[in-house]
Amino acid sequence: MTGTSTPLILLSFVDQSEPEPGGSTVYRWGDLTCAGDDLLSALIKFFEPDRVVLFGEGDGPAPASSNDIPIRWQAIPAGESEADLWTVFSLLCSVVEPGDRVIVEIQNGSRPLSFITFVAIQYLRETKGVQVERICSTVPGPNGESLIRDLSDFVTVLDWMRGVHAFTQHVDAEDLSVLMGAVQNKAYRDGIGHPLSLKPWGHALSLFAQAVRLSRPREVMHAADILTSHFAEVTTEVQQLAPPLAPVMDRLQEVTAMGRGGSPDRLSWEALSIGLNLIEYQCRHDLIMQAVTLAREWCLNYLILELDYHPDQWLVWEVRDEIGRTITGAALEVRHHPYEGTTLSVRFTQLEQKNDLVALWIVLADLRNDIAHCGMNLQQKSAVTIQGRTGDMVERLRHLVASSSCRVPGGRSGDDRSPELPPGEGERGDGEGDQPEE
Repeated sequence: MTGTSTPLILLSFVDQSEPEPGGSTVYRWGDLTCAGDDLLSALIKFFEPDRVVLFGEGDGPAPASSNDIPIRWQAIPAGESEADLWTVFSLLCSVVEPGDRVIVEIQNGSRPLSFITFVAIQYLRETKGVQVERICSTVPGPNGESLIRDLSDFVTVLDWMRGVHAFTQHVDAEDLSVLMGAVQNKAYRDGIGHPLSLKPWGHALSLFAQAVRLSRPREVMHAADILTSHFAEVTTEVQQLAPPLAPVMDRLQEVTAMGRGGSPDRLSWEALSIGLNLIEYQCRHDLIMQAVTLAREWCLNYLILELDYHPDQWLVWEVRDEIGRTITGAALEVRHHPYEGTTLSVRFTQLEQKNDLVALWIVLADLRNDIAHCGMNLQQKSAVTIQGRTGDMVERLRHLVASSSCRVPGGRSGDDRSPELPPGEGERGDGEGDQPEE
């Protein structure tokens, strides 16, 4: 028996092939062999399941056992119509319980049954948390032996594609990170090479996704540098150990490319461009709250550069507060509200883009206020309206960059060393001036 509290269930089909002339077949699993009349007996001997479910047409044999392992007969239709195949699918899904471990034999059934079984396996993994231990078929071996092969690794193809979809569509790299780590661990256990990049690269991909979702452009840049620096070597390891991921590695790189080119620790026009790319990406992927929040900080960074106001201290709260109160005062003036000027107010009025900046700041303030209060006011904006206004917000940001006196230069900021994983970001206050609610 399995020696674990989680049952191991063997699902098999009646062997409809003609028996081999000359007696029994020798089945081989690794170094183990078993001579018998059918594959089912060999699988029971090799894997010692807790119980067996045997599928076939008609009433079938009386309840039986093999090696004291109970065998349950499950009648299925002939599979000659689509309705029959749906019935087979339902029966396959009904004979296992949530969390069961299963071994599935797909050699004896017809080709349609093998396909339906594979689909049912995927369904059971998602709906019942079933663990697929083995998917068994046979191939001819030397000396007339029948070699049992395990196809369960191919089940992970859909896992990889689900992970890619989660990352490219929902900025969630957790599944890919876990899969890459598992592949590297398995390679070490099985003695298949010595991969060094899969697990760290998957971890960096997860950090990148988290940084995008939490509007951390500095961490986005740092993680993107790591992912880019090690892309070639991890691609080689993927081709060797994770073939399902190999054809779509370029799609992952396309997403992470938006974080390349700036230094996380230095405010620059390159970094500003990356921040804007991140805001646009967030809007396209319905990360609206994150995009609006980041857009406000982006405006402060923009003004720090335009006014050349302590750009080397751009993360210091007092610097950002002074910038925030300056543009908030300008917005209050436009709305004919009283305000207090700052040391930068006169210089701000001399900016060519001051009107665009004030208009953008008011849009951002209205969006942030409406989002922050969850529409709990008499002038609430609908979700559709807010989403539409974020498109206008992005257009205003783009226009601001296009009309700026300081164009975003090309090239790369910082040195060319391969970066390490990002340290924790320092804390700062959050009291910079903002447009008050009305």
